[in-house]
Amino acid sequence: MNRAKIAAVLSSNLFLLGSCTGITWVSLPVMKHIGGNSMARGETPSPEMMVIVSIPDLAVPGVRKLEAVRLERLAKFQSTHPDYTFVIPAGSGYDYRNGTSISYRATALSAGEVRVETDARHDDPFGSDVVGVYDATEREVRPIYTNRSIGLFAGFFGVAGASLLGLIGSILKKEGWIADCQGHQIRVTNSWTHGVKLYIDGVLRAENKSLLFANPRRPAISVTLSEAYASPKIEVFFTAILSVRAKIVVDGKKVAGDLD
Repeated sequence: MNRAKIAAVLSSNLFLLGSCTGITWVSLPVMKHIGGNSMARGETPSPEMMVIVSIPDLAVPGVRKLEAVRLERLAKFQSTHPDYTFVIPAGSGYDYRNGTSISYRATALSAGEVRVETDARHDDPFGSDVVGVYDATEREVRPIYTNRSIGLFAGFFGVAGASLLGLIGSILKKEGWIADCQGHQIRVTNSWTHGVKLYIDGVLRAENKSLLFANPRRPAISVTLSEAYASPKIEVFFTAILSVRAKIVVDGKKVAGDLD
């Protein structure tokens, strides 16, 4: 793929949307493990960390069920469910209740001891998420690591990353758009530092140093092929917000560019 095609892809609206979505989704699991509290460093675990507890299922005699309990409410839960155990079967599971999606993965460490990783995502406007890792025996939980993250911030990373890729595409487009008019080469270039420039046969004829072009129906540059005649009229239309597109119009007819 050549430079022009790469520039066109990076600065397209479809790529902007796709890259923004992709970067956001990639950022979400990464953010869950940035920072956080480590008990090995003497830090306090998040009270919102979920602990998976096995208790008897009163509706089905002889069967046990798993309940997810916040760490801050664990002591009360233990007092009301005396036949509890923190040792759960190895494997993974998922539950949704009271506006919270809870997933877990348990790994057996030894007889009567497991390591459990939990992830609780809350249905709030900020997309808050709490992950936790703890070791557990039948009657004891030892938190190892917890982290509370805000999913909304992943959206900021998505917008920033997509904008950066669009900027790269704009920089690659610096060589510009080229058209022919009555045997004369028309070339339009753009850069963030020098704005839009129009060359006719290699000679700079006009420029516009505005940083933002939001109206694609208003020409950024308008000149005639020859300064001595009123026609043909050459106009350059531009949009440059998150992506850069342009078209060269001669006497009202589009002759080059990627702007409709």
